[in-house]
Amino acid sequence: MRLIIHAGAHKTGTTTFQRLCYYNSETLIAGKVLYPKYKNWKQHSYLAWQFQRQNKQVISEFFQKVENDCKAFGCTTAIISGEDFENCLVDHAMAIELEKISKLAGFKEIEWIVVQRKPDQYLRSIYGELSKQQIYGEVVLNVEVMARCIKRNGYFSFASKYYNYKFIFDFQKFIPNFASKVNSNITLIDFEDFKKNFVGNIIFNKCLDQSFLINIEAQAKKQKPQNVSDNLQTVENRYAMNYFHVKDSSGLETNFRNLIIKVASIRAQRSAKFLDNFAKNNLNKNL
Repeated sequence: MRLIIHAGAHKTGTTTFQRLCYYNSETLIAGKVLYPKYKNWKQHSYLAWQFQRQNKQVISEFFQKVENDCKAFGCTTAIISGEDFENCLVDHAMAIELEKISKLAGFKEIEWIVVQRKPDQYLRSIYGELSKQQIYGEVVLNVEVMARCIKRNGYFSFASKYYNYKFIFDFQKFIPNFASKVNSNITLIDFEDFKKNFVGNIIFNKCLDQSFLINIEAQAKKQKPQNVSDNLQTVENRYAMNYFHVKDSSGLETNFRNLIIKVASIRAQRSAKFLDNFAKNNLNKNL
């Protein structure tokens, strides 16, 4: 059996791809491809969390179900998709453990796929994503500090209440290292190529016959993009609310609400200026 591990990266159409797989799992199975379902998971970043927590029971249950379902449905390929496996490009111990357990479940061929965006686009998107209080907690970040970490290390680390993230920016550094130490069967895809025709088409082409690909494409055309990035003012409004430990500003006293808006506006102007300079100063090439 063959296993494709789609390891993000974040903000590269992963949610759209995962929902397409999840809601068209029967079509995929008819094409001998399994998109594993476990508990209420619609995607597999939750599996990455279990590896980080060393939750061996859940990991074992997941892969036992994947093995059983592949046999029951006659699938020759399985696709695991979780952007939080982006960590594996730096955390080789997690990657090696994932491969070891996958092989024990009967997967003789393992292929990794990672999608990259331009560094300035990725920084802007990740900066916006991490402002979401309901997912990451009351976080307040400075985009300039993030950029310095990225320049120094090639990635940015961030710890939330659920997971310790690593957002990779210097793929030209980490992909060859991963290939030499973990698995040489790893493909890096540009974001624009990943979206071409429809999101994930390049992955489906690897494992589906044309007749099934046509059905998936038809469903993809009906699906709206998921988890689209917000504008910078909205992002800074959230960071300001996080700083003041506010979940909803609608019920606040007017002066306090105006203070939050003012702080957010100042941050938005500063962040916009920095991000524009980040993009213009050829820092994409330096990374």
